[in-house]
Amino acid sequence: MTSDQDSPTGPGGPTRFVTFFTTLPGIITAAAALVTAIGGAFYGGTQAATPSPTVTVTQTEWRSPSPAPPTAPVPPVPSVSDTTTVSPGPTGAAGALRGSYSFQLPALYYAPLGPQKPTQPDIVGATNSSGDISWKADQGGQQIEAGTSERMLALPNGSTPTYQACSTGTQFITGAPSTPGSVFCILERPGLIAGVQVTSVNENSPTYVTLQVSVWQGP
Repeated sequence: MTSDQDSPTGPGGPTRFVTFFTTLPGIITAAAALVTAIGGAFYGGTQAATPSPTVTVTQTEWRSPSPAPPTAPVPPVPSVSDTTTVSPGPTGAAGALRGSYSFQLPALYYAPLGPQKPTQPDIVGATNSSGDISWKADQGGQQIEAGTSERMLALPNGSTPTYQACSTGTQFITGAPSTPGSVFCILERPGLIAGVQVTSVNENSPTYVTLQVSVWQGP
């Protein structure tokens, strides 16, 4: 049974309780309790005042790039052969110069007189009926003659043939001498006029005559 001396409410109880807190162990105990109470109150207030951090989650959605819109097919550009046909033939007004050149005509051969200088195949393949000019070096006078379908016109020796002189002259001849300085015209069919000058003659082998030719568009 507890005696009245040991009870805090008994005789001497309050005095002993107060006396305990005046001792060093009592002071330490009271200070520890005070610190604990203050720390708990501060921690509780801080927890209440500090809001919880907000976490933001960003979701990235990957999408494949949209396909490019289809491109309309480009129609092919038609070539010239698809739309037009170019036919060779006389061009330009009457008197227009179509060609000018010098070439060597072998003896006993024929040659065409067109806008371009005659080539070896042109001379080899020409005949009395298809050629425009020939050199009859095996005949007397070594005459230069026109083809069977053309007409030959004389001009003054040493002159320069012109379209005007060749298209208006009337001194028709069957052949012209193959001497240097000889000048004449050949009226071709179809539609060309050639003015011819003999510039030189080589009578040794190989035998040939050098001719200067101008070709105009005929009337």
